[in-house]
Amino acid sequence: MTTKKFSPFLLPSLMIFSLILMPMISALMQFKPYIEPCLKGCRSQLECMQKCMSMGHPKGGDCLGDQYGRYCCCIAGLVSQNKFPISSLPNY
Repeated sequence: MTTKKFSPFLLPSLMIFSLILMPMISALMQFKPYIEPCLKGCRSQLECMQKCMSMGHPKGGDCLGDQYGRYCCCIAGLVSQNKFPISSLPNY
């Protein structure tokens, strides 16, 4: 009965390869960072998008539902600059 010998570099090289590959895979997975808390009572996607945009979230929002009801969750993004103009900052 013969046994096959593996290279002593096989296991460390596989570990290094997996450590390089994991962040690359996670970067490909898209997710939407939502602003908490979500607003209760979402009736339509368009209404939610308009409500979030009026609150200063330029990316709008999504209607998400669970067993407790439907919620309007705003997508995180840069808040509109028009909400806080530079001229309204206090002078020190």
